[in-house]
Amino acid sequence: MKQTLGAAYSYLRYSSKKQATGASLKRQLDGTEAWCKTHNLRLDPVNFRDLGISSFHGKNHTEGALSAFLQAIRVDKIKASSVLVIEKLDRLSRDEITDSLTIFIEIIKAGVEIYSILDSKVHSREAINKTRWILCIARLNWRKLVNFR
Repeated sequence: MKQTLGAAYSYLRYSSKKQATGASLKRQLDGTEAWCKTHNLRLDPVNFRDLGISSFHGKNHTEGALSAFLQAIRVDKIKASSVLVIEKLDRLSRDEITDSLTIFIEIIKAGVEIYSILDSKVHSREAINKTRWILCIARLNWRKLVNFR
């Protein structure tokens, strides 16, 4: 049986300060708001932003806003049945696969679903256990290799 979803939280990130003058933030925010509206989710006014912080070496999850999101999950400020809405998986991490998986699995095991807007994927404990989710991680790593050659 499908659980009733709680609050939705946005995680917005771009890698470099020069992207602040572009459309990255607006595109991510507009996409998140539209996704929530389409899926009847309440977008919490608390959002998590790592602006100008790269995820290539994990800085966003060790000291950035993603770190604060993970801590809020650990202390139960963000409840199971909540949703983290991201533009795409590489917003979370472009780090090594083992480190990326750790972040992804921590969120999912806490009962928080991850909605990836651009590929229209819902990542949940149920979905992962029913599908070949490892392909998602392989795809993430492939993009990392292609983007940084």
